[in-house]
Amino acid sequence: MNTGKAVTAALTAGPGIGLALAVITAAVAAVQLAAIVATPLPKYKDGRKGGRKEKAVINDGIGPNGQYVQEVIERKTGQIEMPTGKNRIVQLYEGDTVHKSVDDFNKMQRASVIASLNMEGRKMTDFQASQYFEASYGKELLEEMKLTRKSIEKQKPIVLASEKIDIPHSIWASKNINWKN
Repeated sequence: MNTGKAVTAALTAGPGIGLALAVITAAVAAVQLAAIVATPLPKYKDGRKGGRKEKAVINDGIGPNGQYVQEVIERKTGQIEMPTGKNRIVQLYEGDTVHKSVDDFNKMQRASVIASLNMEGRKMTDFQASQYFEASYGKELLEEMKLTRKSIEKQKPIVLASEKIDIPHSIWASKNINWKN
């Protein structure tokens, strides 16, 4: 569009010089177009960590079964995408990561879970994790249980008499007692 405008503007410069400027403008545009067409889209069969905004080809690797390898896009926002189909052209944004396979992505997820359990430079066993929980939340839970027990103990016990209870009368009485006092 801009090339067409530039060529038209060059033609209005005059009969001799306008034609020369229009030809030069068209030639420059053709060289730019050829450079754009000749620049291949990046392919990420081996993955990508971060990077700039660009169009790229994914799912371009070939697995041992002869099929394309499914790649995973992890957006900078944390969103996960798995476009299907061989040699898919996708828009990658600044900071997006391309994992070279679903298996590679799963390994990274497992590693991050293990790393999140790593406290003070040591890996936590189940016992250590329970000890950490106990130290962090155990006192609060114990205090809450003590308060609950005190509250239960303060309630008046219900004593059932050995004689028969008139249930309809008890229901009538409970509905007619002024509970606000």
